[in-house]
Amino acid sequence: VIIEREAVEISREIIEEIRAALEEARGEFREHQREIREQRRDQIHIEIDDEDRAEFREALREAFRESHGALEEAGETMRELMAQGLSGLNAGIAAFVTPEITFGDSGAGNARNVDITKSADGVEEVEIQNIAGRITIEGWDQDQIHVKGSVGEDVEELVFDVDGSSAEIRVKVPNGRRNQKIRTELTISVPKRVRVEARTVSGGVQANNIEGSYLRLETVSGGVNVTKCAGDIEASTTSGGIKIEDARKSVEAECVSGGITVSGTPSRVSAESISGSVTVSGVQNEVEVHSVSGRLTVHAGPLERLEAETVSGGLDFEGGIDRNGRFEVGTVSGGVRLTFVGDV
Repeated sequence: VIIEREAVEISREIIEEIRAALEEARGEFREHQREIREQRRDQIHIEIDDEDRAEFREALREAFRESHGALEEAGETMRELMAQGLSGLNAGIAAFVTPEITFGDSGAGNARNVDITKSADGVEEVEIQNIAGRITIEGWDQDQIHVKGSVGEDVEELVFDVDGSSAEIRVKVPNGRRNQKIRTELTISVPKRVRVEARTVSGGVQANNIEGSYLRLETVSGGVNVTKCAGDIEASTTSGGIKIEDARKSVEAECVSGGITVSGTPSRVSAESISGSVTVSGVQNEVEVHSVSGRLTVHAGPLERLEAETVSGGLDFEGGIDRNGRFEVGTVSGGVRLTFVGDV
């Protein structure tokens, strides 16, 4: 638990520092844009001779170079922050890391099989916590919760409690020991109707066919995969990709190192990757995508709002814009291509 808290907290601090640097870069860029627009307006309304005009044009070029330089400097700062942050993350967990497997996990050892079923009558929310290993969550039509798989040799206990409207499934491991054999592989079947929260430190998380109002999946080292889940989705990882298919409502996805892919017919998508590409398709109303180093690709619409920004990478958009829609896109190093379908 201590390892999990420290690693997650470090990764969140990294993301907040990068966000702050990105916001500062945006502000500087917008200020320079405003100054250039004002100077251009002045040029239109003031009669000037050729010599003054040449001087004015050179001033415009200089203002542009300054704004571009400011953004490049901010981008470099963010890349340095990212490198320092990832180093800080590695240092923060170094005491628990072996060369083969992260977070002090030395595999499963003599793994123990588990196969437990409990009634889910009245259960509305399921919370799952693990340290190392893969968790798969499957929605089904039965009014039961079924946990099946294996737990590592050194796992103290698989806690499985049902209390009124909530259920908890937690892998309990010993404190203060390195190279523990705690790798866990579990498939957890839950009623489709429930809300689900799942957290793990080292290992992937997958969820399929969950129809509850929200699904929240978090891991530090590992990928996140979601398929055919009907409620609002939140997914985050520090190291690993995120793939969400057949989304239907709001999606929020965030990772430090890895790509993000979202498809389906969600009403809103917010996706941010520090180092990795972001691809969004099928969204209906709003898209907000950010990347420090990675390409942004959006196929959607008609959209009421698109906000897309990347420091190192381009943007490809294909789709429609709503009659009162607003698009804001920006990049330091990369092209922007907007292909509109239908009336604009």
